[in-house]
Amino acid sequence: EQDFDLASAQEAWSKINPNQYFTLLGNQRRKDGSTFPIEVSLGSYDKDGERYFIGQVRDITERKNAEEKIKKINQELDFRVQTRTSELLNSQKALLNLVEDLNEKSVELEESYKTLGTKNKELETFTYSVSHDLKAPLRGIDGYSQILLKEYESKLDEEGKRFLRTIRESAMQMNQLINDLLEYSRLERQSLRPSVVNIKNLIETLVVNITTDKIYNHFKITITIPEIGIYADKDGLNLALRNLIENAFKFTQKQINPKIEIGYQDHDSKHTIFVKDNGIGFDMKFHDRIFEIFQRLHRSEDYEGTGVGLAMVRKAIERLNGKVWAESEVGKGSTFYIEIPKIQSDENKKL
Repeated sequence: EQDFDLASAQEAWSKINPNQYFTLLGNQRRKDGSTFPIEVSLGSYDKDGERYFIGQVRDITERKNAEEKIKKINQELDFRVQTRTSELLNSQKALLNLVEDLNEKSVELEESYKTLGTKNKELETFTYSVSHDLKAPLRGIDGYSQILLKEYESKLDEEGKRFLRTIRESAMQMNQLINDLLEYSRLERQSLRPSVVNIKNLIETLVVNITTDKIYNHFKITITIPEIGIYADKDGLNLALRNLIENAFKFTQKQINPKIEIGYQDHDSKHTIFVKDNGIGFDMKFHDRIFEIFQRLHRSEDYEGTGVGLAMVRKAIERLNGKVWAESEVGKGSTFYIEIPKIQSDENKKL
């Protein structure tokens, strides 16, 4: 095919050989002066020594319109592809910049984490050292106050005896605080020794040990723990549960009908153990604060304690990749939850 004008048509006509065809494209003028596209087919053949010519003219307006539409569509698609490609390239550049920034931040975060870890270890070592060194003079204070009460009791008036008893009580409280601090600092240094723990047996043993004190004889205690094994560090789990159960007894003992429930909830990927009481409760605005070290919501005169117990619970459970939280209402009791992930070798084993 080729476009034609008069000259090209005449040239094509002169070159037509027998059995050869030409197709020419051009425009035909109407009587009103307008034009429309045409396709001219020319051919020739010989018969009986004579040459015959064949010509065909066809209106190709619709075909041209269709070709024009296709051309516009292709141009539009090409424009869209170029635009989208440009957008993708810009997005890719932005993503690469973001990845680079994230890598830089990751390195910074890792360095900060290492620094924080070092500082925490230094702090724990310092706490352990100070706490350990404090026990020696504290033993002296307690020992001498006992001697004074025993050997010089007859020479002391009631106020003097009261002062000595206060000294002894303060020394004992300080000793308990030091012991808690030592236990808290040891937590991070202790290696985890995971094993399958009979959780029901562990909890029942803790409750028996606590309730040997006669002040807890009137408590109603409900334990709804199935016979299952939980794969975890037994020492850490024991420490956390002991502190939660002791707290439940402590803050419920002044109730008329004290009740404590210890239960278990099975989930697809985690174990949840809860300790529920009908004790004094607390305002939920302090739900995070109670797990911070030395944070107390009640006076030590009303409820003894050092403010370290719940901090140890959180640290022990976090070392097991778990979490601890509480729900409470003032005057209506509290429920503390421990949640630890199931291990594949554990999978809620029946014992």
